Amino acid sequence: MRKTAKFFAAILSFFLSVTLFAQNSANVTGTLLDGNSGEPVGFATVSLTPKGSTKVSKYVLSTSAGKVTIEGVRHGTYTLKAEMMGYKTYTQEITIRDRNLALGDLKMEVDQEVLDAASVSAMGNAVVVKKDTVEYNASSFATTDNDMLINLLKKLPGIEVGDDGTITSNGERVTKIYIDGKTFFMDDPQLASQNIPAKMIEKLKVIKKKSEQAEFSGVDDGQEETVIDLSVQQSMMNGMFANVMLGAGHDLKGEDASGDDVPDWMTEHNDAFRFQSNAFIGNFRKNSQISLILNANNANTRGFGDIAGGNMRAMMGGGGGGFGGGGGGGGITTSWMGGLNGSVDLFDNDMQLAGNYVYNGSNTYSGSLTSRTTHMHGSEDIVSDTESHGVSNSDGHRFGIRLEHKFSENTSILFEPQVNFGGGNFNNSSLFNTVSVSGVPSNDGWSSSNGLNNNWATSGRFLLRQRLGMPGRTLTANVNWNYSENKMESFNQSLTNTYRGGTKADVPTLVNQRSEQNTNNVSASGRVEYTEPMGGNFYLSANYAYNWSESHTNKDTYNSGVYDWHTYGLDNLIYVRDGETYDDVYSNSIYNRNITQNIGFNAMYQSSKLHAQVGAALMPRNIYNMTNGRDYEDKSLNWAPNASVFANFNDFSNMRFFYNGRSSQPSTTQLMPVMDNSNPLSMTLGNPYLVSYFNHSVRLEYGYTNRQTFFSLRTNLNGSMTTDPIVNAVWYDPAMVQYRFPINGKASRNASFMFMVNTPIGKSNFRVSTNTNVNYSQSHSYIGAAKMDMSGYFNENKEFDYVKFHDAYWGKSATKKFESDFLDNRTTNLNVSENLSLTYRLDNLELTAGARTRMS
Repeated sequence: MRKTAKFFAAILSFFLSVTLFAQNSANVTGTLLDGNSGEPVGFATVSLTPKGSTKVSKYVLSTSAGKVTIEGVRHGTYTLKAEMMGYKTYTQEITIRDRNLALGDLKMEVDQEVLDAASVSAMGNAVVVKKDTVEYNASSFATTDNDMLINLLKKLPGIEVGDDGTITSNGERVTKIYIDGKTFFMDDPQLASQNIPAKMIEKLKVIKKKSEQAEFSGVDDGQEETVIDLSVQQSMMNGMFANVMLGAGHDLKGEDASGDDVPDWMTEHNDAFRFQSNAFIGNFRKNSQISLILNANNANTRGFGDIAGGNMRAMMGGGGGGFGGGGGGGGITTSWMGGLNGSVDLFDNDMQLAGNYVYNGSNTYSGSLTSRTTHMHGSEDIVSDTESHGVSNSDGHRFGIRLEHKFSENTSILFEPQVNFGGGNFNNSSLFNTVSVSGVPSNDGWSSSNGLNNNWATSGRFLLRQRLGMPGRTLTANVNWNYSENKMESFNQSLTNTYRGGTKADVPTLVNQRSEQNTNNVSASGRVEYTEPMGGNFYLSANYAYNWSESHTNKDTYNSGVYDWHTYGLDNLIYVRDGETYDDVYSNSIYNRNITQNIGFNAMYQSSKLHAQVGAALMPRNIYNMTNGRDYEDKSLNWAPNASVFANFNDFSNMRFFYNGRSSQPSTTQLMPVMDNSNPLSMTLGNPYLVSYFNHSVRLEYGYTNRQTFFSLRTNLNGSMTTDPIVNAVWYDPAMVQYRFPINGKASRNASFMFMVNTPIGKSNFRVSTNTNVNYSQSHSYIGAAKMDMSGYFNENKEFDYVKFHDAYWGKSATKKFESDFLDNRTTNLNVSENLSLTYRLDNLELTAGARTRMS
């Protein structure tokens, strides 16, 4: 009853405030004029800020005749501000007491410096679409003092933040975050989004950024990325400021979907004290930036990209030490990090120097209960139950430097080296059993994997840009390099009981292995591009790129010395190094060398309204692989056409079209002809006979902003098709062990459509925003039609015969056997999502109602 009374009191107060507001409001009018010529200044942003406040309460645009009318202004004292590109900001303090206030002529002073810089604040627009940039006015989206950038991003139309912290804008992944055009912690947008206070941001721009080479030469090289550039509040640009956040709480005991209590082993990590803490200290000035970030929590909000942990997980999944049955993802993470980022402009802004250092660590616990039913073609369905637990720890350091120097208007360089190193450990275990739907057992047992990892890597790039006399004649050269080492010692142990006709075998299948794995990767690439003006806005360009990479993976696997398997179990993981034997089957030595060249030509037309480009590239490729002394080489010649059209109808309405083709190489893991037995119920095989696959992609975008009505619209359509994609063939043997084998399958297709609108409702304080997404995909995989006996493909040394197996199903004479033993599993997905929000905003009040729906 008390809650109901409070509710009606709040509603009554709301309507009373609206009535009083109408009785104590006025209209403010005036005319903006050029201070020199006396001509009207049209489409300028005019705002009112209450005295003693920093938040704008009203804003409008002047008409083409310079007329300004601000309606519904409460009585009081305000700072009136008028802003327009090429003019100094006009400010005047006004006091409103009557129904109307006529200010007369307001003369704006020309600012040549601002005009040259072509910058404008555009305060009144929540969203502005301008060429290849979408600009958001942060003050138009309500945030609290404790909110971080990630909280602001979640409110912006067209931007989504995934559960793992991944940021996407209209379906494109954001790869970098800048602050006032300067890089912030290099290539870690997650660190920036989780640690930058939202209140320090004035504007946020989402930019389709071309490569430095393309920006310099004006010729699109297809290397485009989506980045975010943040503008800091002017009040925070001339000194030091800090933001500290602390939070704490306690979990409640959970229930499963049926309402029953969750098992104790799953709540011992959940039912605990939770904390979250963050500190940001910054000093931002016109020519320098420095930031210190500290972050620690156990609430699954990791404030950084975990490079060291990612390298360890790559080794776990790359053969040996992997964890089958669950426990490897999700879970509860405790994380901590500290980072320092700085940048400075030197030598009259001819040099920009930036650098950063980050230390981070994390601990993750995960547990799961899974039950899976597999529908078998021509035989009884089976049910597999698994209980899994996993713990992993990782920590790492990384350093990065960015040096950009302009020797003259014609010559500049860019140098970006990075170093990171770290390590970690993991311990995973599971209990499993498989039965038919009628209750006849197939297998049961347990598995365990644990290991210790350390890794380090260095990478970088160097770019030289040179103009050669005539405008439009340019030469650019780019060099990239990467070197990494990843080492791991791991133990893979399991016991599997098998059943025939419901009868348990006398001796279980035992795995008790130790592996030493070492992976080295090195790559280098260079690209040279020359552009030549042909007159009449036409240009030609030629480019040559050479990419070289090598990887060498050694995995030495040993079987334990003599031990008593009767006492072997999860609570007694015995491994005897004395007398251990080398295992040839699960050991391997893999060397890969990949050399790709790209010889491209482009023709381009460029004017103030239209940019069109068409071109093609020849791509000779040489792949060499040696695995356990057996070599494999493949040479191919592909071609990659490209086309793009940018139509700028005006500064706030544009259309963009892209087409690109690209050939890609199978990964080392996919090519590796070694069986991964880390999960005794799911064996993964590599396929050295895989060939490269080719992707065609198109994208069409349109953006429009009406700066007078604050209406903005953005839409894009994407489509892609991949020929010879790498998909899985999956089957079971009579013991219900699953096998996965990658093959080149039928073409796959993807399409997506996005439509975003943000607009006020008339001249009211209401604003509506809608974002619609449609995604379609079609792919193929292959499933064994019945249980397949794999024993015929193992020799007397238990080595899998890849040549015999491949020829039997995918050789020239094996078409019918493949079609009879495997079913083509075509998967088609259609997902539709809609986000709709309605916002009502007053000076000190914002009410938002929203709805989100997703269909698939």
